[in-house]
Amino acid sequence: MDEPTQTPNAIDQAARLGAEAEARREAGDLAAAKELFDQALALTQRAHGPDHPRTAIALNNLAGVLGALGKLGKARTLYQRALAIDEKALEPDHPDLVVDLNNLGSALREMGELDEARTRFERALAIAGRAHWPDHPALALILSNLAAVVAELGDLPRSLELLARARALKQRNQGQD
Repeated sequence: MDEPTQTPNAIDQAARLGAEAEARREAGDLAAAKELFDQALALTQRAHGPDHPRTAIALNNLAGVLGALGKLGKARTLYQRALAIDEKALEPDHPDLVVDLNNLGSALREMGELDEARTRFERALAIAGRAHWPDHPALALILSNLAAVVAELGDLPRSLELLARARALKQRNQGQD
């Protein structure tokens, strides 16, 4: 692979493509969003290299669209690659790992790989706890995702406990607005 070429033009262009892709995704044009996220990923890799946290973000973005398009196997591969990059580049309790684990767990759940999904959600929850963000809104999402997997695995009491924690967290956050 070529050395990264951090030119402001490539970095800015990747950011613009990513923003346009996100707008297309929000508008429901997933095919266009995928193409734009592909281009943004290529530019990001060229600007920062294949093992940079910004590349992991671009991989997560593309994987999200692939998952929405029903290409779960490809999405899982990209989520796994993003997680591997961030595990290597970031501190063990970095919030980006929580995002990576939640995204991967969601894809695994959709694929029916419930034990693997539970493991990813539990790890995301543990990192979030160590990172001292007990009231962060993202924590409610992780709790809800873990509750759904736990319920599908047959542990309804634990699922209800996790949902109660998520609901309480959402209520606390709504009160802060």
